[in-house]
Amino acid sequence: MGSDRMRIVEAYLKGATFNLLAKHYGTSPYFVKKVILEEAPDIIRRKRYGERVRRKDADESNRRILAAHLAGETLTQIGRKEGISRQYVWYLLRQMKPDESP
Repeated sequence: MGSDRMRIVEAYLKGATFNLLAKHYGTSPYFVKKVILEEAPDIIRRKRYGERVRRKDADESNRRILAAHLAGETLTQIGRKEGISRQYVWYLLRQMKPDESP
């Protein structure tokens, strides 16, 4: 597991999330966080009070999400493809959609 632990740290440094790494390695996000804290505690990305965390490629990702939605893909399909939850896909689409109220 020693080499897997370093691969987890390297993937995290490249931007992978706890959930994505947990799914890939067949473990829990809590275990992934524990591994990273043990191997390299100074690299954990933390959200400070009042700060908003923005995905690195948010603009490009939002374009892909909107295009997939307009092409008829379901929220679940889009979420799996982008590595985010279907609820977050819905939220992003809602933010991109112009207000339709009269």
